[in-house]
Amino acid sequence: MIKYIYLLILTFTVNSVCAQNKSELDIIRHRGKGLGYALKNGTIIVKPQFSSASYDIDGYYIVSKIDSLNNTRYALLNREGKYIINLENSFDFFYVKNGKIVVKKNNYYGIINDDNEIIVPIKYNEIRLESEGFIIAMQNKKYGVLDYKNNILVPFLYDFISDFSTVHNNGKRYAVVEINGKNGVIDDSNNYLIKPTKTIEMSEVVNNSIIVTKNHKWGLIDFSMRTILPIVYDSLKHYRLQAYLHAKKDEYYYHFTLDGKLIKKYSFENKKKSLID
Repeated sequence: MIKYIYLLILTFTVNSVCAQNKSELDIIRHRGKGLGYALKNGTIIVKPQFSSASYDIDGYYIVSKIDSLNNTRYALLNREGKYIINLENSFDFFYVKNGKIVVKKNNYYGIINDDNEIIVPIKYNEIRLESEGFIIAMQNKKYGVLDYKNNILVPFLYDFISDFSTVHNNGKRYAVVEINGKNGVIDDSNNYLIKPTKTIEMSEVVNNSIIVTKNHKWGLIDFSMRTILPIVYDSLKHYRLQAYLHAKKDEYYYHFTLDGKLIKKYSFENKKKSLID
């Protein structure tokens, strides 16, 4: 059976030497033998033998061997060229994200360490690794939050938990939750900032505000549920890397700060020319 390995790679960062003086590996190719890895000085670390080989993914490398048209085996190596997960593994698939190794087996997810030891049991229906340093998981159709020692930070009570966002003025982390058709906002210890309500649908915490939607329109409120941007926009999205909000209303586009201050307004035809410059 082919194992489908989902490579969650957004960017490759080039680090010539890591903290332990282990260099990032280069892919080498040998016609007739396959792909392998070498140091930048040419020293071969893994002899050419694989059908495919990934670039560095947070210090790991995913490789494969095609045995037949219907069977491809995958493995995971570290920067020393040693197997973390060998080609004979029994996982349905695995991937690396935020330096963690997520595995799936029998339709359940868990996390292993560099010694192939299970650190988060393979018993969750879904796992999302948070950049804030913990895990949003689903079990028995309910969501909760774990740390990497499998301690439960937020109990499995919720129908949905959004990604957490750090609020800059107090350093705390908050997320939108859904329970019994109501939305609220919690911190990472399950304390309510906003108790669940049906008044408005909350989407995402952004700095000191919350993206909300009602009747297919979008807006922004603060933690006291006061309006920052009225719920009149056709879309309102948070671009984390650029640290701004992008909105659309009718034929116009808008860029706002995370606090809802207008940066730029432009039409589709004049995308490069701001109407407020």
